[in-house]
Amino acid sequence: MPGNQKNSKSLALSGSDDELRAQFSALTTRRSVATLLDVSLKQLTYHLYIYPEKARYAQFDISKKSGGSRRIDSPISALKIIQRKLNQVLNAVYEIRRPVHGFVIDRNIVTNAKVHLGAKFILNIDLKDFFPSINLGRVRGTFMAHPYNIPADAATALAQICCFKGALPQGAPTSPIVSNMVCAALDGHLLKLAGHYNCLYSRYADDITFSTRTRTFPKSLAREVPTATGPGIAIGTELESIIRDDGFEVNPRKTRIQTRDRRQEVTGITVNQFPNVQRRYLKEVRAMIHAWRKFGLALAESHFHQQYDKKHRNPKDPRPAFKRVLKGKLDYITMVRGKGDSVCIRLLRDYAQLEPHFAFTATVTPKTSITLVKDAVWVLEAASGSGDSLKVTQGTGFFLAGVGLITCAHVLVPNIRAVSPTAPFPSYPVKVLLRDDDLDLAVLDMLGHHDIELEAASDAPLPAINTHPFAWIPELCTRP
Repeated sequence: MPGNQKNSKSLALSGSDDELRAQFSALTTRRSVATLLDVSLKQLTYHLYIYPEKARYAQFDISKKSGGSRRIDSPISALKIIQRKLNQVLNAVYEIRRPVHGFVIDRNIVTNAKVHLGAKFILNIDLKDFFPSINLGRVRGTFMAHPYNIPADAATALAQICCFKGALPQGAPTSPIVSNMVCAALDGHLLKLAGHYNCLYSRYADDITFSTRTRTFPKSLAREVPTATGPGIAIGTELESIIRDDGFEVNPRKTRIQTRDRRQEVTGITVNQFPNVQRRYLKEVRAMIHAWRKFGLALAESHFHQQYDKKHRNPKDPRPAFKRVLKGKLDYITMVRGKGDSVCIRLLRDYAQLEPHFAFTATVTPKTSITLVKDAVWVLEAASGSGDSLKVTQGTGFFLAGVGLITCAHVLVPNIRAVSPTAPFPSYPVKVLLRDDDLDLAVLDMLGHHDIELEAASDAPLPAINTHPFAWIPELCTRP
């Protein structure tokens, strides 16, 4: 079938970001667009103008958690390859604005939520029909306007690559980055408005958040109003005008003001004191681990799919494996709460006990509970002789991330082994990496399992070991 054939040459562009930016700035015609994307003009023209538009995308509906359904338009393989290449270019071209956290490198829902930690008031706004409201004309106009300044012929071709039925489709690789490019003016206007009222502003896709630590929330942004069903939220005229003038519409059903005395959420993350997941999410993960431990993997998986697997997905896609779902949830909790969080470490240790292929080492920080900090401490012991002549040598050491097991040199005798104070069996052999008898220090490698390490008190890297193997020890010990 012609529409399913792959484009020739490459599946991705090989140029550096600087090279892609230079080529993008030099675009003038549809032919130059084809050259940039490493396809022939004939192929590009075929997929944009000749191949039937309805056949360019696979369409299906998925259910929304809030009710109703969402239409997903997924491009066919040939068009998807072209869009992926263009997405690579646009990500090199787009300059990330300060309040934007969706669809950009090194930012996510957690960085978005952290902006609003400790706020007294938080206003959440959802933009209605976000992708569909960005039509082909707006995309074309964005490419033609500052700072891109692409001539009309090339801008038209770029917009037609990105759009389906005259708008950005949900499911196309280019839609996320193009939406950020289109929203640049909106972000600028809302950032200025937030500053005027002593608020912070951030946006994750269609999810807009304002927060403030002032005594009252600015009524020019939003205010509570009575409705037939109880208190409601009315968007301020100034804020609504900006959103409307920039081509978007507020979804009133998803607008809310949250106060500090109740749970405050931003992009699904609790932000009252620190980034956190909801309690029911942690409860579900603990239940999955408990079911696996008590009933075995097969029964736990069956129970999960019956009771918990409510995620909406393409009906043609198979259900993911139980272990993969559980590991994904653990990764999410770790991303939100942090790798040194005590809850995360305990859950990951429980998972590691059930999944032998999962290699687990946790680096604990000063914020980690003292119980887990103690787990980084090991006893080094060796016994020689027997009866009245029995001699036991014993010492302690602790694991330091990126270094090894640090201990005193004088405890290093033949056949010494490491044991955990909380679980004396089994014991593990050790290997001496560095030793200095004058300083009475040694660094060991434990030849076996350990899963807790301490983190240096400073974020700065440890100094390189030069002429003396322990030159960095005094500096490490005196760090604040």
